[in-house]
Amino acid sequence: MVAGARQCEAVARAQDLLHLISQADGISTREVIRRTGLSFTAATRLLHWLRGQQLIESIAGEHHPGPRLKLTTTPGREGELVRITLDDLRERLGAAVC
Repeated sequence: MVAGARQCEAVARAQDLLHLISQADGISTREVIRRTGLSFTAATRLLHWLRGQQLIESIAGEHHPGPRLKLTTTPGREGELVRITLDDLRERLGAAVC
């Protein structure tokens, strides 16, 4: 499998996982693995990355939508998501992002 295809597959898995978490009222890692078919290692790595991006948060062993994922579903808050994203880019690049 070429690198581009692997990246597309990873994005699709992340999107499926975000959808699953956003539809559940808290979901355990074990249930994520059961519903997605991901291996334990793949699921925990993806959950860790999504937490780092503030797309999910984990509370008492269950995964819930994080602040950034909530912004995507809250009407009128899109500008805030864009601002946060640009702030992150500025920090990572060490340069102005207009």
